[in-house]
Amino acid sequence: MAQLCPNLFSSYILTEQEELEGQLLNSNQKAVLRTKRSEIAAEKLLLSFDVNSPGEYAQTEAYLRGQLDAITWLLDTSDDVEFRVKSKNAASNN
Repeated sequence: MAQLCPNLFSSYILTEQEELEGQLLNSNQKAVLRTKRSEIAAEKLLLSFDVNSPGEYAQTEAYLRGQLDAITWLLDTSDDVEFRVKSKNAASNN
């Protein structure tokens, strides 16, 4: 079972199995994240530069980019774990 580490942030000591299971997303979670990523990407495309507020543009663009990167990381990590689990299962069945 995951153990809470006493530190400034919430972090846990996880077994390899716990970490793998925690990184797997179900199909509904993937659908929600993909939809949100699509919405954020569309918002980013509609973002227009205002010469009077270049800082605001840069801040908004960076914020959206960060959201896209985080969602993409979650989806990619889940897909990678899913592939590794399937590969491991296929290898053990042969």
